[in-house]
Amino acid sequence: MGFFVYLFLSKKNTIFVKSKIMGAKKLSELQLELLKVYSFNPSNEDLVNIKTMLAKYFANKLTSNVQKAMDGNNITNDDLENWLNEKS
Repeated sequence: MGFFVYLFLSKKNTIFVKSKIMGAKKLSELQLELLKVYSFNPSNEDLVNIKTMLAKYFANKLTSNVQKAMDGNNITNDDLENWLNEKS
């Protein structure tokens, strides 16, 4: 049993991906944009830079959301440190 992935178009020209693991799912807008990048055959250096940009973007988004949650719930950095250092 090998792993497989298929890309296919629906009748409404929506791209779906189907794999042995996940079944058929509609691709997100981000996934569609990344497929466009691959169509230009980027270099390995370009791919590393794109991965870095994406990682920074999502790290910043996470940090912002955590800060909002902290502010909204009166959680301090000390609280976070204490939680991180708690023994299970």
